[in-house]
Amino acid sequence: MCGRYTLTSNGRAVAEEFDLSETPVLSERYNIAPAQDVAIVRHGERGRECPFVSWGFGQRGARVVINARSETAATKASFRDSLRSRRCLVPATGFIEWRHEGRARAAYHFRSRDSELLAMAGLWSLWPNGDGKAVESMVILTTSPNQLVADLHDRMPMILDRRDFDRWLEPQALDADELHRLAEPLAAERMERIPVSSRINSTRFDDPACLERVADEPVQQSLF
Repeated sequence: MCGRYTLTSNGRAVAEEFDLSETPVLSERYNIAPAQDVAIVRHGERGRECPFVSWGFGQRGARVVINARSETAATKASFRDSLRSRRCLVPATGFIEWRHEGRARAAYHFRSRDSELLAMAGLWSLWPNGDGKAVESMVILTTSPNQLVADLHDRMPMILDRRDFDRWLEPQALDADELHRLAEPLAAERMERIPVSSRINSTRFDDPACLERVADEPVQQSLF
């Protein structure tokens, strides 16, 4: 599962990494949460574009789905059309996962060792909001975890290599073998995990202190 992530790179860095037709205006984000407006990269009429969409499929006020399993997305009514022709990339500088012990939890920031930006695989579509207006929305695809994530969770975001961006963003269907290859988890040796402040447990906070490194010790009580 991916329930929080970060994007602290500026628009110029994102434009260069994803070969965008225009440089997006981005604010540093340290605690991105579901239902918020987030930047995605997708195929547009003038090349790759970077619009802002809502994180989560589903009508506002009802249950919103934020992730889709890569293994079953092609069989689910909510995802199959998007998987066929409305795929996107979700720029990130890392994602958050927690170690749980009872009602307490400790947060970890997973990030790349060799580059600042990650490209999480996503799907986008139109969903009605509470007023019945169609809103562009996205979900993040997940896959099995690598060894660095596995002791915390049985899922992790599906992360793509740059060489696969073109194929992922093409509005043509993927066959099962292609999807299986693309969904291979990012190798553990290419990542690092950092224990971070319990401040990130609350969506009220979105600042550098959320990613302040702490001792990797027993879990802290949630701020909820």
